Amino acid sequence: MAPKSHLVKLFVKVIDSIKLPPLRQRGRPLVYPPLVILKCTLVMVYYRLTSLRSLERFLHQHLGVAQACGLTHRIPCYRTFARRFQTLESPATQAAWKLLRRLIRRRWIRLVILATDASLLAAKGRSPKGRSPDKRTSDREAVWGYSSVDKSWLWGYKLHLISTVRPCMAPLLWHGTRANLNEGRHLSALLKQKTLWSRKRPWCLADRAYDSRRNVTFLQKHRLRLVTPIKGNRWPPSHMKGDRQKRLKLFKRWCRDNRFKRLRADIERLLGQLKEVFLLDPLPLKGLKNVQTYIALVLLAYLAGIAYNGSMHRGLRAIKSLVA
Repeated sequence: MAPKSHLVKLFVKVIDSIKLPPLRQRGRPLVYPPLVILKCTLVMVYYRLTSLRSLERFLHQHLGVAQACGLTHRIPCYRTFARRFQTLESPATQAAWKLLRRLIRRRWIRLVILATDASLLAAKGRSPKGRSPDKRTSDREAVWGYSSVDKSWLWGYKLHLISTVRPCMAPLLWHGTRANLNEGRHLSALLKQKTLWSRKRPWCLADRAYDSRRNVTFLQKHRLRLVTPIKGNRWPPSHMKGDRQKRLKLFKRWCRDNRFKRLRADIERLLGQLKEVFLLDPLPLKGLKNVQTYIALVLLAYLAGIAYNGSMHRGLRAIKSLVA
């Protein structure tokens, strides 16, 4: 039996408790339901398997885990996993949304202060020596992206994320893009998804890259209040426009007792934990579509870990101890 297989069964119970809408399709019925394939790919994330081929071998070697996922007669082959993997982003996102609503109802996460940031993810394979990718070893859909933190370039993708902060960090909205996309300009596309704070107006903390009048007005339509440092703050406040003066006063108010820096650092800890615990840097799959699906599965597994820790009266942030 695989290590920590009892935890896999508990994770499967958490996913089974989420009632997903039925899949509308035409033609020949599917041999394996979408929920079964979803649970199998979560096993791939949970055991940090590096490919879909290794997932097939793992299920053959550990039949108890395969039965917990709903596979009773036979195990899908690698080609079936590869074909069905491209259709899992929507079910994984819907399951994550329903799991988030449950966490909010039980008050394990709070929608009072949020934070947004982006992080580069290294692509699978070797990075090319020039601008064009190597057809044999490199991911053809990945691009070069610049990291202002490390002052270096990375061949891969970028994860855009909005999450809660203390007492528990939980991802709310996310999207995977190519690495050369600016995070400040992508914030509007990230918020086109559904929101969970219809009656509240939470604060959203961000770094200097998100400082723009366009982001402020767009977030106000989605009932969010943006707090960012001011770009190019060379002139005295009397020479600024009225809305810019208000944003500067708001930022200075949040900087008292180093509050802005302490709270916004939680999303950086969340991104670091996701990279350390799960296979997010480097990524185990190639292609933008597969990367977006894998990101949704990783964050669904993270939310399932929060739900499990809350039900077992453990620390909500203790995710690393659950992963095999």
